[in-house]
Amino acid sequence: MGVKAKRKVSPNPTPGWTAPTTSSQEPLIPSFGYLTNLALIAAAVHAANEEYLAVVSEYLRWRDRSASNNSSYSNHRFNSEDLEKLRAVIQARPPEENTLSTSQILEALEDTSYVDIWKRAAENMAFLKRHPKHQNGKHQGKAMMRAKKLRDCRVSIESSFWPVEKDLRASHLDNTCASILAKIEMLREYEEAYPIASDRPRYYSFNNRSPNLLFFISIYAMATLVLMGVAFKLSTNTRGSTGSSDFYVQIVNAMPQTLGLFTTVFTIRKKSAEYPRAWTSALCLTVIGMALTWGAIPIYVQLPTIWSGLLSICGSFAALANILQLSVITETSKLKQL
Repeated sequence: MGVKAKRKVSPNPTPGWTAPTTSSQEPLIPSFGYLTNLALIAAAVHAANEEYLAVVSEYLRWRDRSASNNSSYSNHRFNSEDLEKLRAVIQARPPEENTLSTSQILEALEDTSYVDIWKRAAENMAFLKRHPKHQNGKHQGKAMMRAKKLRDCRVSIESSFWPVEKDLRASHLDNTCASILAKIEMLREYEEAYPIASDRPRYYSFNNRSPNLLFFISIYAMATLVLMGVAFKLSTNTRGSTGSSDFYVQIVNAMPQTLGLFTTVFTIRKKSAEYPRAWTSALCLTVIGMALTWGAIPIYVQLPTIWSGLLSICGSFAALANILQLSVITETSKLKQL
């Protein structure tokens, strides 16, 4: 007695049904804000292309004027094809999120046909920065505004790319990731050709960054104060004199300390615009440290010698605080000139 095997029931009895396929261009489960971040990257690239279009346009006008004045002129960093390419890219791909699908945005981001123009723009900026005619206020102001806009584009691309990079690579969109990273690198090259300071001063706290160092300094300071208290207890009311060897030892101690403070401040002065608060504090501490160190010398012959030693110790602490402030300036952030 034969028993027929039961036929496996199809999940969809409709004839011709096939299992849905997943597009390789979109992640299976995109992270929150996936499309928004992609649209932000596309918008930043679009804005950067507008700036580079202005660079190419200005260059071609300058080249035409130079060629008309000098028949032997042969500088051809950009050409009309570069201009048309950028115009076509800008017109074909508007950055609005609600007008583009995910596949269209990904296609736009994967396009690297204009990256070489970005690279040549960085080279052109490096050339113009050294050109004598570029040193006037008008050209400098325009170049700085453009550099700031391109830096903002780079920051926007980076901050929007890192949250979606994992989804893009999980969807096997490595070419898209490589294209975005290439654009970031070209924007960085422009920043290196025309570096500008960040508009937002960066402040750092040692409490969060160097707790062990602060603990060691606190213990050292407390030990110094205890020993200074013992010295006060054992001191006499005798004054020093210029004929004493200790008087000249005070001068010898003040000279290298002053030189060290001056050298440290002088070598870090170029970072003053990026860290105005730390720089101002360092200058104040330098002046205070020098005043206390040199003030201890005349005090040595006017008051009991213990007061001269106290001023000298205070000058050393001011120098230590100055070094701590200057170490803030030498710290580097994870992103270049964010």
